[in-house]
Amino acid sequence: MSPSEYQFIKPADFVVMALGLFMYYEFLKTGFEVFTYKKPSKLYLFTVSLISMGLTLFLGVLPGILVTLLAVLLTGVNIVETLIITLTAEFGFIIGFFTLYFIFTTVGTILGIEGLKLNLDWDELLHYASLKMDTILVNS
Repeated sequence: MSPSEYQFIKPADFVVMALGLFMYYEFLKTGFEVFTYKKPSKLYLFTVSLISMGLTLFLGVLPGILVTLLAVLLTGVNIVETLIITLTAEFGFIIGFFTLYFIFTTVGTILGIEGLKLNLDWDELLHYASLKMDTILVNS
């Protein structure tokens, strides 16, 4: 499914995705520099970041991990360092992206920026929270 088929994508979301791409690139670059002291070309890291980020966001985490794993292996790094670099890049990106999206959603809701607004009113938000609390209380 291509990004244009997603109805929720607004112009502001492309800014968030560009920042997400920058985060993925930086986590991948840092993983290489810290764990292997190698410096692959910037174009190679950017390409791997672009493909892996797209797969992670639009298909799932597993395809993103597999592409990053394969790309890091192609640079001649041993398997242990490959796993460490891949997990650093992927999970650093996921945590950073959630944090980034939380911040932008909060700012977008406060300032009324289309595409970054939380599209729930207080009644829906409280209803959703109460459903989650019921689930937690029933399961415990």
